[in-house]
Amino acid sequence: MRRVHVNGSATLMDYCTPPSYASGGFIADSEFDGGTIVNGSQQQWIVRNSKLDGWTNGVWNQVFSGVVGAPAQCFPVSRHAVAHTPH
Repeated sequence: MRRVHVNGSATLMDYCTPPSYASGGFIADSEFDGGTIVNGSQQQWIVRNSKLDGWTNGVWNQVFSGVVGAPAQCFPVSRHAVAHTPH
């Protein structure tokens, strides 16, 4: 997806036919307001120069560059990662 503005929830996988597998993708120059993105079982994903209101999980190889609202580098945030975060 590129140059989109989504108001509300978004899912990045086939939502109608479980178990809803997904394998990767790309978001750039986009804005997501009013809902969390359900990214599912993505194996490779990159988001750049965008704004997110929420991201559901971290599976494999997810890159966020220049993203407002990107998840923490350690996802989910662990106490170990928080203790070693530079200030």
